[in-house]
Amino acid sequence: MTVCAATHCRKSVPYGHLMCRDHWFAIPAPLRRKIHWNNKPGRKTAFANNIREAIDHIDQAEQNFKGVFPSGRDARYPAGHPKGREAGVTPSEPPAFIVPPYPGHAS
Repeated sequence: MTVCAATHCRKSVPYGHLMCRDHWFAIPAPLRRKIHWNNKPGRKTAFANNIREAIDHIDQAEQNFKGVFPSGRDARYPAGHPKGREAGVTPSEPPAFIVPPYPGHAS
């Protein structure tokens, strides 16, 4: 096992994985594809540049949400969403938004 490559994350990840699941899927899909594509012999410079770009993307996203979202997972879900909570942590404020029901949907 190794640790996630995101700057402030210390989650364990299997060897061969760059980041934990939360941070990996926070990277835009085109950049994830570039990382996979360039992880081949002869493309190590491009691969290293893509990794640096991915880490910079995560750092920038976490800086923008600093103090609002404590983890990558929470940034994908509004406050109070079950998947956004960490074990034993109760949200202190209501959800950031409420999705209205579909037209014609019985409440």
